[in-house]
Amino acid sequence: LFRSVISEAARFGAPLPLAEHFIAATLLSSAGAPAAEGPMTIATGNFTLSEGNQLKGSAEFVAFARWCEEIILVADAGSGRKLCRVPVSDVVITEHLSVAGEPRDTVAIDTALESTAMYAVEDDIEKKILLLGAVTRAVMMAGAIDMVLEMSVHYAMERAQFGRPIAKFQAIQHQLAVIAGEAAASNMAASAASRAESNCCSASFLSVMSRMKPVKNTLPSRLSGVMANSIGKTSPLLFCASISRRTPS
Repeated sequence: LFRSVISEAARFGAPLPLAEHFIAATLLSSAGAPAAEGPMTIATGNFTLSEGNQLKGSAEFVAFARWCEEIILVADAGSGRKLCRVPVSDVVITEHLSVAGEPRDTVAIDTALESTAMYAVEDDIEKKILLLGAVTRAVMMAGAIDMVLEMSVHYAMERAQFGRPIAKFQAIQHQLAVIAGEAAASNMAASAASRAESNCCSASFLSVMSRMKPVKNTLPSRLSGVMANSIGKTSPLLFCASISRRTPS
């Protein structure tokens, strides 16, 4: 279900913390804690828990922090790692924007937490967060590429040259087929990653994500080149460019 929702939101470039909320809820669930009803986001930075459950630290590029009710983060408690949930009302937020115009805020925290807001977690929890981020990135890229394909086909059908739609030209058809192939491959990879997500530190999951990383890093530029060479309409690639900067990789 999460894959369908996040993919569909990415198709339309919806500026919502759906992926961040999913990651936060997954981490809380694995720690035996309930998810908040309101939106949540994830902060990865340098946080420490000291005597009296005093949480201190800061993080940059926190997605949608100003729009969320809680921030989920991992802190060093000395004796181990703790998953902490912090109300946004206890956080100092400095607002910034990403290249896509979405909130990427800096957060600073110096507050005492309730004992019910901290949960013991495994030492490799940061790795799990990054891998969950990779899954959501893959799903979002697949959704965005689907929209790129749809917009490209629509444009090629409506734009006429030499008395007929440019979609009738073999060269254009070839370029559209390249985009369709990339869309199919991206959806298959996202589906494989989603199936393996239940054990995101497993060998199968790591194998899927390691193969996807070079594809994800180069896909926006490859598609941009295909579209520029064929229909000369690169605006749909703003979807890919924005999503490629959204989640940890």
